[in-house]
Amino acid sequence: VFAKTEVALKALQTKFRDRSEDITKEYHALVCGHLPSEWETTGGDIRLPLQRDHRHPPFMRVATPRSEEEARRAVKDLQTHGFRKLVKKNPKPSHTEFRILAREWLGYDPVK
Repeated sequence: VFAKTEVALKALQTKFRDRSEDITKEYHALVCGHLPSEWETTGGDIRLPLQRDHRHPPFMRVATPRSEEEARRAVKDLQTHGFRKLVKKNPKPSHTEFRILAREWLGYDPVK
């Protein structure tokens, strides 16, 4: 989040934290790979829990049983090395709606 002043930054952070309805987040991403056929033309809806990526903070990752175990081990390892107040946070529900803006294939003209 970018803001011109610290006061504006704090106000924006509060709105995001409180999930205020008068503000939204929009992301643009470049994705490589294949999508399920039902998402091919319109976009889709993804509902997967997110958790802090303990290997690459401050990034987030999709929570899986394997990532949960990695997080437990990371916290335990850090606690044994003096980080006593470190706790593993539970995954948070996440909902992402997306639409496809453009599509390209290697060696071909863009398809819209």
